[in-house]
Amino acid sequence: MVIDMHTHWFSGDMPFSPAKWKETIKGTMDMYLGLVPGSNFTEETVEATWADPDGSRLIATMDADGVDAAVVLPIDYGILHGEEANIDWRAANKKHIELAKKYPGRIIPFYGIDPRRENAGQMFAEDMAADGYKGLKLYPPCGFFPSDEACWPLYEVCLEYDIPVLYHGADSGFFSENDGSHPAHVRRTMDKFPDLKVVYAHGGGFHWSEDMTQMLKEYPNFTTDISAWVLLPEEEFQRRMDRIKEVVGDYKKVFYGTDHPVYNPVAPAPVFIARIKGLGLPKDVEAGIMGDYAKAFLGL
Repeated sequence: MVIDMHTHWFSGDMPFSPAKWKETIKGTMDMYLGLVPGSNFTEETVEATWADPDGSRLIATMDADGVDAAVVLPIDYGILHGEEANIDWRAANKKHIELAKKYPGRIIPFYGIDPRRENAGQMFAEDMAADGYKGLKLYPPCGFFPSDEACWPLYEVCLEYDIPVLYHGADSGFFSENDGSHPAHVRRTMDKFPDLKVVYAHGGGFHWSEDMTQMLKEYPNFTTDISAWVLLPEEEFQRRMDRIKEVVGDYKKVFYGTDHPVYNPVAPAPVFIARIKGLGLPKDVEAGIMGDYAKAFLGL
């Protein structure tokens, strides 16, 4: 089973306010344009490449890439931008449940919320009881830290339902100067909540892969998706995978992910899939990274 552990669904009415939609996406892509010579991304191409009103673009991409199921991650940008999206944020999360019902077995919906929202923990608990989300998505670059007390009620819900929290696991880039995703903040969280299941996304990004690798060894419930590593030079990707094997001993806590649709214009999924297959790993290990390990971790 192939599982993409890191995707997003950008329907036309979420997750950005109307004023921030193209600005935010353009800023995101500007970070990656220099990685692939000749790439070009303008505000005029945002809607054509990212907007997906009914989720069919995501499903079509999954089909083309041979992906059986995808974790879909809402991000609550409301407080960061000072402007709400077109729909209530709880309704935005609910739309991910509806998408999962529309495409049975294909969508693994997580719940996204800024922990600084009033009664965030209560809202999450109520919505979790009603709809059964498969995990929690937190995006520290919005202006908070994983170890903040505001996050603790959310973690209690995760522990109650035995579901993971997935953090953005790279520097903040375009969004803010906050280094809230630094591994040190996640360490403090795991020291306080050792039973909390964590996915540290993007494999630590460009700067924190060594910290991430050491944490894979030190914390039994700490895992990573390596979605950003498609942007690395091939030799650096190989070096990082070798380093995980050297330090941890295996890849059982390493998950394939794409960050769809963020990297699609510069590094589409088939490039990454070919790179993983090119590692020459045993077939069962390759299948594990591509989805079997994630399936076990998520309890599917």
